[in-house]
Amino acid sequence: MTRQIAALACALAVTLTTSSLAQVNPRVDPGVLQKIRAEGMDRSQVMSVFDQFVTAIGPRLAGSPEYKKAADWARDTLSSWGLADARLESWEFGRGWELERLVIEMVEPRYMPLHAYAEAWSASTRGEISGAPIFVGGKPLADLTAMRGRLAGAIVLSQPLVTAFVRADRVQPTTSGTPVRPGAPPMPRQGTQNQASPQQVAQLLREAGAGAILRSSAGEHGTVFVLGRDQGANAQPSIVVAAEHYNMVARMVENGHPVKLRVNMQTRFLTKDTSSYNVVAEIPGTDPALKDGVVLLGAHLDSWHTGTGATDNADGSAAVMEAMRILKAIGARPRRTIRVALWGGEEEGLLGSRAYVAAHYAGAANKVARDNVAAYLNLDPGMGPVYGWYME
Repeated sequence: MTRQIAALACALAVTLTTSSLAQVNPRVDPGVLQKIRAEGMDRSQVMSVFDQFVTAIGPRLAGSPEYKKAADWARDTLSSWGLADARLESWEFGRGWELERLVIEMVEPRYMPLHAYAEAWSASTRGEISGAPIFVGGKPLADLTAMRGRLAGAIVLSQPLVTAFVRADRVQPTTSGTPVRPGAPPMPRQGTQNQASPQQVAQLLREAGAGAILRSSAGEHGTVFVLGRDQGANAQPSIVVAAEHYNMVARMVENGHPVKLRVNMQTRFLTKDTSSYNVVAEIPGTDPALKDGVVLLGAHLDSWHTGTGATDNADGSAAVMEAMRILKAIGARPRRTIRVALWGGEEEGLLGSRAYVAAHYAGAANKVARDNVAAYLNLDPGMGPVYGWYME
């Protein structure tokens, strides 16, 4: 499927670069489209690119050494294919983070390793912590305040039992009779109406000096949704536990069964290089009147830290890179410039693409460059059929 998407991206790019924006029937050479299909289907390199991102490099959290390795490799590969001006464009991101060790186990009344992941930008525990967990999930603020003296250095179950699960994927626009909001759907609410808010719980645990904070996930059958953000000086050791294991431990505590956990999480904040990077390369336009115009292909290269980012968005990055390789391999001579950009920091809030827009398109000084953008085609995620395009 990724091969077909790469070929489709090629065809769209060629259509947009060869036509006047006012044309209803753009001038596209059928022979070029045949070459695109043959190169993309018979000599595809998309899976080797995908494999490099997913298998050889793995998770590509923004600000991590793995992200920089992926960006360097993408730049060098685009350059080796003959694309012009392959480069990294840096922008200020902040400190990076990486996980060095995570152990979370139930050691009493029986031994059981727990299925859990560190939240990104979590602090380390103070070595190994072992003890009976304290369950504060779902309790009113007054009750939590009364428990504060017990929380210092403790392993804390900070959220209610998981009773509502995410059991279906988000609705696709072409299968719904009603409008579908873009982006991830909200997580189901857990607990009761009178419980303390997440912000109140976080503040109390921080002020009390909790040793390790365990959070639940609305995923089911071992699926764990894990994100994270840099809390700066307020960073705490925060771990997301699979719902089945979280509920098991919480019920044991609630029912008075003796239970003991062992937790050791070691993380590292990376401050030597606080930049992140976008990867940019292009095939220059050939029409003297249109070559300054740009058709931009984009996909984000970063992922979260708990998976390889295969479908969010290594496949999208591989597909747009393959689209550029195909065009270069068949000797395409677009009238407008075709530029590819692999964005960093998308998962933290479209940071890399926003930085690119601020540097190249925002403000009066960039009006000409902004007006020269004929179209932007973004691919995220790169799996499955293309249902349509959002227009802005």
